[in-house]
Amino acid sequence: MSLRKLIVTKLESQIDAWDQKIKSFEAEAKNDQASADLKMQVADSVSELRENINKAKLKLDEAKNHSEKKLDELKREVEHWFDQ
Repeated sequence: MSLRKLIVTKLESQIDAWDQKIKSFEAEAKNDQASADLKMQVADSVSELRENINKAKLKLDEAKNHSEKKLDELKREVEHWFDQ
């Protein structure tokens, strides 16, 4: 598998995973028994995840449109996301 394909696949998978976490958090917060503190924590987590998704989408565009040399740099920039 080429480096480009690997990065694109991993970024798409990570974005999907974050989307699933958001859905899970939002469902948890909609629970009538959820405390105000929990709802605040969920809102913060969802906000952070959405920010990560936006950043990842930008990197995904870079991965699709840049040279192999740039791909090595990009891979180093986003590797920490792949372990989450």
